[in-house]
Amino acid sequence: MTNITTILANEAGIQYQGVEDKSSKTGTYPIIGMITGTFKRGRFDKPMTITPANIKAQLGYEPDNPHYMAVMDVLASGVPSVQVLRVKSDSLFCVNVPKYNYDVYNILNPAYEDRDYTPSEFEQFANQVISSLKVTINGQTYTRSDNQRIGIMYRPEYGELQLSVNTDITGDYNSMVVCASLPIKVRPTPM
Repeated sequence: MTNITTILANEAGIQYQGVEDKSSKTGTYPIIGMITGTFKRGRFDKPMTITPANIKAQLGYEPDNPHYMAVMDVLASGVPSVQVLRVKSDSLFCVNVPKYNYDVYNILNPAYEDRDYTPSEFEQFANQVISSLKVTINGQTYTRSDNQRIGIMYRPEYGELQLSVNTDITGDYNSMVVCASLPIKVRPTPM
């Protein structure tokens, strides 16, 4: 008779430990290298370990920043921590804006299309847009300092940020490009 045992050692026979199905086990979570992005807080010289408990303290709270949302999504998926490297960004988010007869536009935050701003959220959005705004018309770029060319009306009581363009410079343009340091939407202001 054949000897069947779980540990065969030096004996003659069959070593059998049963069948184990590992096809549905995922094992450990895959290693995520690092997320690189622009954030309002944090160090630039080396990566930071971000957890659900320290994300706001380390990176600041930016629900409209796509890099911040990527970190939040990873942490929400069950990963206990993620390495984050903060980098400086000179890149701008730009939108093409077709000509509008009155040359007055509302600047909106796409993250708040389904809900209202809180006063502090609106103030933060407006300050960031105002400080980084660039408007290009017919190849000429204008910034906030060109107050004879473009104007910004900041009305926090109404949750409005408006851009007005001097009609002397717009002339017969077909469209213009409006850029800011965060995602924006630009819509004609209803008259």
